[in-house]
Amino acid sequence: MKKRSLSKKLFQTYAGWFLLCLVTFVFLAVWYMSAVISQNIEDTQIRLMGSIDENVENYFEDMNAFSMELLNSDEFKDIAIEQLPEAYEQKKSLSVLFSRMYTEAYKMIQNDYNIGVVANDQYYVWMGSNYYISPLTQERITTYDGMERNEKPRIKYLAKNEYLESTAGEHYKKDIDKEYVTLSRSMDNQRRYLNGRSILEIMVDVENLREYMVRLSGDNQSLMMNLYDSDGNAIYTESNLDVTDYVKTGEKGSYRQRENLVEVHPVFDGKLMVVYVIDRMAYYEKLLSFLGLSVIVCLIVCGIVMMITYQISNQISRPIHEMCRNVEKINLEQGVNYEKVDTNIDELEFLSDSLKEMSTHLGVSLERIITLKDYETHAKMLALQAQMQPHFLFNTLTMIGTMAEEDGNEKIASICMNLTQMFRYIAAEDSRGVKMFEEIRHVERYVEIMKERFPEAVVVIDIPLEALGCLIPKLSIQPLVENAFKYCNRKKPWICLKGSVTEDGRWQVEVQDNGTGFSGEKVREIMGKCSESMKEEKTLSNQIDGMGLVNVYIRLKLFYGDSMIYEIQEGTSRILIGGRADES
Repeated sequence: MKKRSLSKKLFQTYAGWFLLCLVTFVFLAVWYMSAVISQNIEDTQIRLMGSIDENVENYFEDMNAFSMELLNSDEFKDIAIEQLPEAYEQKKSLSVLFSRMYTEAYKMIQNDYNIGVVANDQYYVWMGSNYYISPLTQERITTYDGMERNEKPRIKYLAKNEYLESTAGEHYKKDIDKEYVTLSRSMDNQRRYLNGRSILEIMVDVENLREYMVRLSGDNQSLMMNLYDSDGNAIYTESNLDVTDYVKTGEKGSYRQRENLVEVHPVFDGKLMVVYVIDRMAYYEKLLSFLGLSVIVCLIVCGIVMMITYQISNQISRPIHEMCRNVEKINLEQGVNYEKVDTNIDELEFLSDSLKEMSTHLGVSLERIITLKDYETHAKMLALQAQMQPHFLFNTLTMIGTMAEEDGNEKIASICMNLTQMFRYIAAEDSRGVKMFEEIRHVERYVEIMKERFPEAVVVIDIPLEALGCLIPKLSIQPLVENAFKYCNRKKPWICLKGSVTEDGRWQVEVQDNGTGFSGEKVREIMGKCSESMKEEKTLSNQIDGMGLVNVYIRLKLFYGDSMIYEIQEGTSRILIGGRADES
């Protein structure tokens, strides 16, 4: 199982629960707000469409009301149908008659209407920016084909006014080039509700109507309005969508076309069709904006929650981390020193106090163990040194006896003096070691004694000054020289002691003689005894042979530990020992 830190575990747990609760709450809130916003948008669109329908209805109701006023004016009808054609034929002045007509139709100026009258299908009377009467030509005009002449209004989009185009001259070109929406009905100055012989037109400039429609729709991008006459001709369009099939039905309805919603609303008794095209994407733009804003807010809140969660988990886990680091800093070699961690959490405060108390007890126990270990090491050193004394004394006394038997040499006094100094050196209690120069002086005394027996012996001692001050175990070099005298060439002994101090602070002393050297079997035997003695599997043997080398190994090991050097080179008579120069 993959292990995780306490802070990460707390962070993941708290963050998971907080985010789950937050996402659930946000989801429910967004769902509710989305439903409310969607309903509000729908209600707004319905109210807007109703308002537009009402305004369009009122716009054309005003035109119809004005048309009915003229239809009910006997003077207007008499002038337009009877008096103007008669005056035109008699070539009389027409200005007075037109002035009377403008008086009757004064509202046309207020509402920017244009008036046209087709008088008995023989003359066309125009009242706009200018006025005139002109007889109709024989040219076929189809504007009102199929029109029921029952005085009911008819709304029609005219891309061009055929009557105006047929009768007006260049002087009226400005009016001819315009598009019109006309409300027309039959009219007669004698009969009502019968087939009227004349037609009354109330016209508005399409550009003016479109400006009015733009004001109605406003800047609503999601709702596009279109206005069609009863024949399906587009009067005003905001959408490029083809909706003529819906207009031809003449009925109110809702339809879906591609990504759009189409609403068809008949107005003015079905004589006009207002068609609304609703872009679904634009329709839900506010909703999408709300959702996008909700996502951004949710992410920000999630980030804040994550930061707060991290701070909470870190506040709880920080004291524990500090305790772990303080425990890791505990060094048994340098002493136990645990630093107490202050926290405002009772359980962690108790744990920190317990660790501090445990570290204190551990330090006391460690000091006792070290003291006991020092006593043990000291006892071993003294025991080993004591083991060396009878060994050397036995050899020396044997040599003195031999010399005395062979020749009564006066140098016996010198030998005895050196021997006395050596005894004093050996007997002195120096369990913490001696300086190397003291050990070398002891070796020199031993060599002087041995030269009495081997006059031709050559002993070279080459120890640098920087090595002479190093602290070493007593009797760590002299046994090696003794071993060299034992196995060197007795006829012409040669022994060399060479010392050095390495760059990494280790002292080394190499002892070499001109003997036959150590065999592989002998080296393995000596090193095996060294290992067995360190394991304390058996007590050291009382036999002298080979024990001097083992003794040196043990004392170097106890003195320097793993930093000691002890090498016996197979096939040669070379032995290398050493240790750290700064060890004490």
